[in-house]
Amino acid sequence: YRDNAGAFNYWVNGNFSIIKNKVITLGMGNVEQDNGMIGNGSTLFIGYPMQVFYGYKTDGVFLSDEEVSEWYDQSSIVPKSKAGDIRYVDLDGDNKVTTKDRTYLGSSIPKYTFGLSFGGEYKGFDFNVLLQGVAGVKGRLSNWAGLAFFQEGNIQKWQMEECWNNNPTSRYPGYPRLEIMSNAGSNNTIISDYWILDASFVKVRNIQFGYKLPKSLTSMIGASSVRAYISMDNPFTFKGYRKGWDPENTNNDGSYYPVMSSYTFGLTLVF
Repeated sequence: YRDNAGAFNYWVNGNFSIIKNKVITLGMGNVEQDNGMIGNGSTLFIGYPMQVFYGYKTDGVFLSDEEVSEWYDQSSIVPKSKAGDIRYVDLDGDNKVTTKDRTYLGSSIPKYTFGLSFGGEYKGFDFNVLLQGVAGVKGRLSNWAGLAFFQEGNIQKWQMEECWNNNPTSRYPGYPRLEIMSNAGSNNTIISDYWILDASFVKVRNIQFGYKLPKSLTSMIGASSVRAYISMDNPFTFKGYRKGWDPENTNNDGSYYPVMSSYTFGLTLVF
């Protein structure tokens, strides 16, 4: 769409798409799981979208060791639970938590993708903005990105501040009990909705501001056009994802470089 309001010329472009996908068959991967779902037991199941997260529903953490015995028996999937550990939910109603209680937790493929670009020009000044985003998508923090002391490594600030150890009366802390772990993980690291996050986002991909000098000035240096500008790439991201991590990487183990933000000043001369 293009129009003007007096000397101000402006334009707007937009796009929106809906992605619907469903696994129909997997050939030799059509294996019935112990909960009745049919698929490869990992990311593909018949009747569901591709690239799913498959794991357990949760209900906060245990506030005391005594609560463990009062909860569903979850020893078959996580032995020796204690205060601060995640409580997994019994979905099939047999009063214990087993692999039968795993379920669909969302997909890493966005259901909605969209973009918007707009700009304007007024008496030599101009601007352009490009936005892009997705919605209806889940992401997972794992390994170095999500787990404190993973492979006996470091801890992030949010893990220290939000862990159950610092909030022992909180049923739903931002992080469960702190523990040093190896590659094998722990009671709290199996795939569950505790670690599955809304990965929807809107990113400002580019903002550019410019000014074109009037011809009365450019002619003095023998140029037909002179434009100065500042351009910003990836300056802002609006999200509900964990602070410090990029929701664009939906299976985030921390072993990647984030999208860089850059700022450019320039001068365009045309003779």
